[in-house]
Amino acid sequence: MRAALELSTRACYTFLMNKHAPKNRILTLLTMAGFILTAQAWAGEQATVKIKGMTCAACVKTVKKNLVHLPQVAGADVQVGQAVISLKDGQKLDAAAIKAVIEKAGYVVEDVKFSAGS
Repeated sequence: MRAALELSTRACYTFLMNKHAPKNRILTLLTMAGFILTAQAWAGEQATVKIKGMTCAACVKTVKKNLVHLPQVAGADVQVGQAVISLKDGQKLDAAAIKAVIEKAGYVVEDVKFSAGS
C-alpha cells in the first residue's frame, strides 16, 4: 500500500497495490493514527443510495439526470427509492456530494453505502 498525506486539507489518500489487502484493517489503522475518514467510493466501486420522496418515473428521471451530471459518475441505475452509482476510472466521490445533489433536486437521502462494483 502507498499513502499520500495532504497537510493543507488533512486528507490521506491510499493506493492498494494488492486488491486482496484487508480494506477495513487499513481504515482502522488510519483512524488509530488520528485521521478523520469520510465515506467515499473509489473507481471500481459503487454507491447505493436510499432515497425518500421518489414516487414516479419523473422522480427517477430527475434524480438520474442530476447524478450523471457529477463529473465522477460513469452511470446511475435509478429506481423509485434507490440509486446505484458507478464511478469513472480514477475518480472518487463522497457521501456528502451525493447527498447534496439529490437533496438539491428535492428528495431526502436516507442512507449511502459503498461497495465493490460489479
